[in-house]
Amino acid sequence: MQLAYLVQSVSEIISILSSPIIKSQDNLYQSAMLNDASDYTKLKTEKALNCIMENISHTPIDIDELLNWCHVSAQEISAAILELELAGLIQRHYGNRISQILSV
Repeated sequence: MQLAYLVQSVSEIISILSSPIIKSQDNLYQSAMLNDASDYTKLKTEKALNCIMENISHTPIDIDELLNWCHVSAQEISAAILELELAGLIQRHYGNRISQILSV
């Protein structure tokens, strides 16, 4: 819903911009933008998670190699690695490497 207003002074502009209708529309727009951004972030993190799990084994692999294979940012790989570490699926090794944890 978009509204048009005829104004003749600065004070009318200020009163319209401070009206509840304008503020509620602005809040809706901001929340929609935040939802889109969080959905995008979740999608990129899921892509990184899937790529890591497809490309690692019990032998440690360099995280830089994963970055080249997965075509995602270092931030996304780091977030995915942290999630997998907290879930107990991977472990870190010296030299910026990770491996899958042996399941018993």
